[in-house]
Amino acid sequence: EWIAQGMPESPPAVGTPTPTPLPTPVACAPGTIPVGRTSLQRLTKTEYANSLKQLLNIASDPGANLPSDPSPPNGFDNNGDVLTVSPDSVLSYMEAAKLAVTQAIAISGTPLLNCSLNAQVGAPQDLACIRRLLTSFTLRAFRRPATTVEVDALAAVATNAQSGGATFSEGMGAAMQAALLSPDFLYRTYGLSGNPGNGYLLSGY
Repeated sequence: EWIAQGMPESPPAVGTPTPTPLPTPVACAPGTIPVGRTSLQRLTKTEYANSLKQLLNIASDPGANLPSDPSPPNGFDNNGDVLTVSPDSVLSYMEAAKLAVTQAIAISGTPLLNCSLNAQVGAPQDLACIRRLLTSFTLRAFRRPATTVEVDALAAVATNAQSGGATFSEGMGAAMQAALLSPDFLYRTYGLSGNPGNGYLLSGY
C-alpha cells in the first residue's frame, strides 16, 4: 500500500527500446597511442630482506636497519615512483649486504663456497671455480643469467681481495657484496629488447 501511495507509477511500456549503436572502431597507426611509462622498480624493504634470506640461506632479517619505504600515494607499496635510493640509504644497503654475506659465509658447508676447502690465507684459487660460483649466485641474485663481463668483474673483486691477503671466503664475500649492491639486484629489470615503436620482447626471465 505504501508503494502505491508514495512511489510514482512506472510509465507504460511503449514498444521495444532501440539500443544505442556502438561507435565505429577507428584504426590507429602503430606508435600513435600513448602507453605511458613504467618507472624502474626498486625492491621494497620486505622484498629485499626475503631475497637475501633465500639467496644466502640466513635466518636473520638483513633489512631490519634499512630506512622505511615511503608511504605509497595510491595504496601500492611497490610503486616505483616513490621507491627511490638516497645517498644515506646506499650506505644502509652496503651495511646490510656486508652483514648478510658475513653471516652466510660463516655457515659451515655453505654451497656458496663449496670449493674453498683447505684454502690458505692469500693463496690463489682456481679462477674457474670462482667464476662458476659467481655465475650460479648471480643467476639467482640478478633473476637472469649474468653476462661474461659481469661475472669477470665480480671475479676480479674476489681475486684482487685475495691478492691483498684476504682468504678465499673473504674474497668471495666481497664479490657477493658487490653483486648485492648492483642495480640488477636492487631493482626489478625485465630484460626487454626492442623499441617503443615496434614493441618489446620479453626475455625468459
